[in-house]
Amino acid sequence: TFRVHGMRSGHLIMTYSDENLKALSDYYAWEIDKLYPTGTLYFGGNCQGGQVAHAVAVILQRQGRDVRLLILMEQARFPQYDGRLAFIYGEDSFLNPHKRYDNGLANYDRAYPHGYSLEMVPGSHGQYFNEPNVLVLAEKIKSNVEKSKD
Repeated sequence: TFRVHGMRSGHLIMTYSDENLKALSDYYAWEIDKLYPTGTLYFGGNCQGGQVAHAVAVILQRQGRDVRLLILMEQARFPQYDGRLAFIYGEDSFLNPHKRYDNGLANYDRAYPHGYSLEMVPGSHGQYFNEPNVLVLAEKIKSNVEKSKD
């Protein structure tokens, strides 16, 4: 088993400036470190929340924490990351790389030469939090967490 904590992205409440993202991420990293001062951490974020999850994971990695996996759902960017990385997209999402790029996964292969995983769940952008899609999403997350333990 593992714990899941929700972190609010800045969507509709802040401008995504470097300064604001840093402030939000610093606070979340501090809070997580206080809740879990030791042990393995897993992070994930959906859409703009992926930016926050990525920033928090990087902060905690730099502090020497074991961030075993970062899951980015519906992510439109290719953030630099030194660690195990998984992407999850809705099959019908406009962000699905198989639909978005003529070169398929070449952008991902260039950005992450040490590897990544890519998973698809039923539905379009944001629809996989609804049943029955959420059950597939939960299985994809669980599977990636289990693989990261190797």
